[in-house]
Amino acid sequence: MLSSIISLSVLSVIELFKRNKMEIFLNLAPQILLLYFVIVLGFIASKHLSLNKDGIAKLSIYILVPMVMFYGVMKTDISLTIVFLPLIVWSISTFSALIIFWLSRKLIPERTAANILALCAGTANSGYFGIPVAFMLFEPKLVGIYITTVLGMTLFQNSVGFYITAKGHHTAKESFLKVLKLPVIYAFLLAVILKYSGVDELPRLLVPFFENVKGCYIIIGMMIIGAGIADMEKIRFNLKFISFAFLGRFLVWPLLAFLFYRLDGLTFNLLNENYAKALVLAAIVPIAADTVAIATILKTHPEDMAGAVLLSCLFALFYVPFVASILLVN
Repeated sequence: MLSSIISLSVLSVIELFKRNKMEIFLNLAPQILLLYFVIVLGFIASKHLSLNKDGIAKLSIYILVPMVMFYGVMKTDISLTIVFLPLIVWSISTFSALIIFWLSRKLIPERTAANILALCAGTANSGYFGIPVAFMLFEPKLVGIYITTVLGMTLFQNSVGFYITAKGHHTAKESFLKVLKLPVIYAFLLAVILKYSGVDELPRLLVPFFENVKGCYIIIGMMIIGAGIADMEKIRFNLKFISFAFLGRFLVWPLLAFLFYRLDGLTFNLLNENYAKALVLAAIVPIAADTVAIATILKTHPEDMAGAVLLSCLFALFYVPFVASILLVN
């Protein structure tokens, strides 16, 4: 997993050839490129077809995401680790946010930049971008583990992340109530309850329906990213700001995840290879597009955040298939 941190170095390129992974990379890259084609369609639709991004985003958040979560967990072998995975990821995200908040406060003159950068460090485009890639890379059981894993990022974004970004203007109670309104939480709990009650799988009649929902989510989710980019009124490429955004997303979060994985291996042994793969994918997806919307609402460097999101999406086009071909594909 540590290789995800240094995968763009010369040594990693050499390792890629040594392990005969170049063929996998060349097969995987075009598949991810197709996802970017859907992003472009979303961009065009937003610019020329009056696409209602907020409407389809709500459709995704309140209907499609809970269904995908429910289906994913039902495909997973339930265990105590599965239940605690979101809390583990929430902890990693919280520590990442606090580290970047402290560093950026020290090194960036604009003190409010630290708030949005902290949010950026703790969350990622693990849903709209990560879930389609997970379906592309993993078997259904592992997709369920990944979806459960990144629920922790959703919890972080709507609790500690939003609280830090808002500079304390929203109370802990308000943040907690916001989390409770997310239907994905209840979809997760319902699936866990059913699994613990002895319902191991869904009726065959429902499987094609949920498979169609999965495909619908992939298309809509990627189009939302494109529509979000189209809605960026101003984009500014602030090198220092972008450097800290990338530092948090592509270095600090993966490093903390790796340290937690190694510590767990020396103590409780909760995380097996499948959980490690889910953490790797969560660590390499680009910066969350939602951070631009939150930065705009709170008037916290939205132009700089838009530049960071756009560059991270372009970076991920090469970075994600590269790391995935080394670490995630057998």
